[in-house]
Amino acid sequence: MDIFEYKGKKYISINGKDYFLIRAYQKGYGKLIFVQVTGQTPLHKEDLPNNEWNVLRTKSGKRIVWTAYNKKYFKYDTDRENPCLAFLGATTRASYFIALRFVARKFNLNLHDDDIEKTTDCYVAGKKRSSSITEQDDSGNSGQSIVIVDFTYFSQKNAETIFEGGDEI
Repeated sequence: MDIFEYKGKKYISINGKDYFLIRAYQKGYGKLIFVQVTGQTPLHKEDLPNNEWNVLRTKSGKRIVWTAYNKKYFKYDTDRENPCLAFLGATTRASYFIALRFVARKFNLNLHDDDIEKTTDCYVAGKKRSSSITEQDDSGNSGQSIVIVDFTYFSQKNAETIFEGGDEI
């Protein structure tokens, strides 16, 4: 999967097929975990790097949109080998909110959505940060970020610190 630019817009070539790149996110250097594309040619699961990927087909107006994602970053209901989870909303702020709400629920923190929104605003404004919660810029055309939470060394105390006002965990 190669991302390229043409006339100020970003596109992606997947298995020899070119698509307009709505959104794309990477974990690490060059390792895509999510792409959302539109184009004349259907995107199939066989076009993707391995069996860890899934493809959804939707319609937006008159255009067909294909969303492909690496399943291991979007399995929220199980404990597994990959301790990183990705959270994607319509906006960067929404991505942070979904991630922070997940953390609060996972660690049974009795927080109201208003409390989570306050913490979300701090992250979006850059007033708070955590080595376990990172924002990845869009490599496509949306300009909205995804939020990745790494639970490798995450604990109950870390979760509480995030919402209490600590700057760094």
